[in-house]
Amino acid sequence: PTGYVADSTDCNDGNASIRPGAPEICDGLDNDCNGLVDEVLLTTWYRDADGDGYGTSSLTTQTCTPPAGYVADSTDCDDMRGTIHPGATEVCDSIDNDCDGLIDEGVLKTWYRDADGDGYGSLALKTLACSAPAGYLADSTDCDDTRASVNPTAAEVCDGLDNDCDGLVDDGVLSTWYRDADGDGFGTTSLTTQACTAPAGYVANNSDCDDTQSAVNPAAAEVCDSIDNDCDGLIDEGVLKIWYRDADGDGYGTSSLTTLACSAPAGYVANSSDCDDTKTTVNPTATEICDGLDNDCDGLIDDGVLSTWYRDADGDGYGTTSLKTQACTAPTGYVADSTDCNDANASIRPGATEVCDGVDNNCDGLVDEALLKTWYRDADGDGYGTVSLTTQACTAPAGYVANNSDCDDTRSAVNPAAAEVCDNIDNDCDGLIDEGVLKTWYRDADGDGYGTSSLTTQACSVPSGYVANNTDCDDTRA
Repeated sequence: PTGYVADSTDCNDGNASIRPGAPEICDGLDNDCNGLVDEVLLTTWYRDADGDGYGTSSLTTQTCTPPAGYVADSTDCDDMRGTIHPGATEVCDSIDNDCDGLIDEGVLKTWYRDADGDGYGSLALKTLACSAPAGYLADSTDCDDTRASVNPTAAEVCDGLDNDCDGLVDDGVLSTWYRDADGDGFGTTSLTTQACTAPAGYVANNSDCDDTQSAVNPAAAEVCDSIDNDCDGLIDEGVLKIWYRDADGDGYGTSSLTTLACSAPAGYVANSSDCDDTKTTVNPTATEICDGLDNDCDGLIDDGVLSTWYRDADGDGYGTTSLKTQACTAPTGYVADSTDCNDANASIRPGATEVCDGVDNNCDGLVDEALLKTWYRDADGDGYGTVSLTTQACTAPAGYVANNSDCDDTRSAVNPAAAEVCDNIDNDCDGLIDEGVLKTWYRDADGDGYGTSSLTTQACSVPSGYVANNTDCDDTRA
């Protein structure tokens, strides 16, 4: 019938592309109805756990298309690190980063042994490593790795070694030594040698001018002997003395007549400090006297012997410092004392009696000392002052009195002479209020106008509930 065939081998009669003899394609179906699904067409995929595009052969699956986390490549040598895979850059970390079966190939560094710890290594002992092993470094320029003081930056010293590793021993540090035949510590330029230290009989200097005499050298003292003892090219310089003529025989010479010699000629002395070589009483050790001469040769006439005299204009025997003069004796109108504080008033001078007049009468720098009186302010004009406001004067200023016994200087009715009245004020300034003027009042509890003596109070006026009499015999019954 229509829609029927003699063959019954179709395995999926709902899909015309699935039938015996159809080409098998990789789609998860049995396209050719041979009982196998995707036979021979499945691809093997490899797990790529680290997502670097390279999988591991230890974990595979077969599907038509790669499942998530799988790739076609199986050459990853470490699927836990995304930085490790074929084609990765090899770095020095003791790991095969590029999966070529070699570790750190081409990236290991050469390190040189620094046995003496001076920061410079030796070519004689080296190793390969990513970083410097202990006691190794990148430099290989040390020429002696047993001495820390020998390296390319060391200073060359004179010790028979090539300290700075420049291939030269003691270059530039050898010293020149000079022959010292007389053993005085000073050598001659005529015989030299080079060495690190001074050979016997040699010294570092060449300043000896006579290497046959030990007493002749630059450190020797020049003596008067016609020889250049100190090797300065001069003979007897500085040792010939200048002697000065002492005509008056006082032991002091004058600079106007001199001579040079090793010792003093007769009539000459070593000093030139006489200012008058014709007078034996005039010389630097003479005593200055008041005679119009410079006796002690200090360039001053009568210095230290002139007296200072002070003008005494008021003739009280005391002078003033404002006008003075110097002379051997007192000029007329001058005295030796300079302590007058007013040279226009003979009554004002040291020793005068101080009086209370606003003037320093005795010239002690104090005015009216010990004479001024203390006066107290009497603001209310009651004749009594207050201690809170005082002044000092010879006589009482207006508004001041000699006493300070007012206890209220704002009320003229309050003072020590006032009568005490009953007003809650200390009227008489005795420290007591209303003493002797308070009245006694008696309790009138029943309000009958008569009080009891058993309950009293004192006041200026009658308090409420009190009366002036105490004649009630029962204050509970009106």
